[in-house]
Amino acid sequence: MVKKRSLPVRLTRQQLEDYRSLLKEATDERIRLRFLEKDAERLGGVCCPQAEEYRNAINENLIRCMEVSSEIQKFINSIEQSTIRRIFTMYYIDGWSWQKIAFAIGSHCEATPRNMHKRYLEKMFND
Repeated sequence: MVKKRSLPVRLTRQQLEDYRSLLKEATDERIRLRFLEKDAERLGGVCCPQAEEYRNAINENLIRCMEVSSEIQKFINSIEQSTIRRIFTMYYIDGWSWQKIAFAIGSHCEATPRNMHKRYLEKMFND
């Protein structure tokens, strides 16, 4: 039995792009935190207040990321066409490049999924 999709969730391009950036920011912060913690270990295991601040910032960022992720997933799941849904998932959720997505959907040109993505958003915002 085919599951009926809900009405499309409205998101802006900026919200979608911010999500990718938010994921990268969280990864960068985890790396910075590891460096701070290693520095604290070198100083004899002294609790580093900066590391605690980073840890709190990372946790806040991850919570924000999970909230936005839920909205992004709802948006993607509302897309009717399987290929478009896969393109959005690979680009926004998996963080793939347009070239890698092109190969995954059976194209050799990175412009193919990028243009399909662009046309879908244009159609969505013009309706």
